[in-house]
Amino acid sequence: MKQYVLLSGADYKGEGVTFRVLCDNRRRRLTAANSARVPLVFTTFDLQAGEVAVTRVTYEGGRARETTTRERPFSRVTAASFERRAAPGRPVRHRFKNGQTGVMSITDVYGAIRGIGEREPGTLAEFSVFSHGWENGPILVNSDDDRTARRYVRDGVPGAPREEDIAVPPTMRDPDDKDPRPALDFVAPTMDEAALAAFRKAFAKEAVIWLWGCAHPVEVDRLLSKVERHRAYRASPLPDETPFTFTDLTEREITYLQWYLRPVVGEFPDPRAVTLRFGEIKHFLCLANQATYAAAIATAARTRTFAAPLGTGAEYEGPGLLMRVAPGHAPHARFYRVHLGRAFDPEGHGYMLFPPGTSCPRP
Repeated sequence: MKQYVLLSGADYKGEGVTFRVLCDNRRRRLTAANSARVPLVFTTFDLQAGEVAVTRVTYEGGRARETTTRERPFSRVTAASFERRAAPGRPVRHRFKNGQTGVMSITDVYGAIRGIGEREPGTLAEFSVFSHGWENGPILVNSDDDRTARRYVRDGVPGAPREEDIAVPPTMRDPDDKDPRPALDFVAPTMDEAALAAFRKAFAKEAVIWLWGCAHPVEVDRLLSKVERHRAYRASPLPDETPFTFTDLTEREITYLQWYLRPVVGEFPDPRAVTLRFGEIKHFLCLANQATYAAAIATAARTRTFAAPLGTGAEYEGPGLLMRVAPGHAPHARFYRVHLGRAFDPEGHGYMLFPPGTSCPRP
């Protein structure tokens, strides 16, 4: 038996996106590729519908037979689940409201995976997440980790309960937050050692995790583009000592670079003319990618993970298909492949491999 866990996020922007369709497309594709006719079990978590669907594929008399059971243990996510936040000069943000305790969380999916590890270890062949995304992981509902949890207190007084916000301890997840958090998800109290062990035991030896959304901090996209347009750059192997001088870095780009490179290069003496060796640029991109959710879950699960490389976006491939890294970011993918030696997914969707425990030696 092989098991698959598929998770579809919510269309929090209200753009008519249906990630559940992509989960179903993935299930059909994996079933069609099952030439060995091994029994399959697909557990699909539809966050927006609050539904969990279990599809079992068996082969009786040589013919595939599918049976699906559905339950809705979670609250639906609707337009009323979000508030619009506007700031001058910035796009409107749709944020998930606090206090919605009945909505599915990433922790519920982790719990299901741990259950597989406890009851049927080594049978989980794939965990796929179809959703919007950013460097800190899939965006399931665009909730806030604001370190406060909203609760409702009656105090014995008739009428509507009183709202109260309480502080959340440092390593505990915010109960109002439904989205993945790489710094909190794989440590106690969300996962203590026993829970993490069960999580890991679920995955088969050749299992894979797919994060099908974006990983597109604008600063990394622009920094990569400035490197690729630099006169010293070439898309073939380049010596680490090659100097790159930048005279057009924005304040945010400088902050991003300094965050990762300060231990290596110190403070930039003149932000108007920043010179870095090519090896330092590669080191920055290695460190930045290792700070992503993709790297965190790969290491926690000890399972190879495919996700968009940092600085790239994802898009639909087309009807009946899946998602892919946008072809317009092909130069970035080439940079990672040629200069960082990173591998990409064998299915040709353009997602980069995050091997468990990747390190970034100092240049």
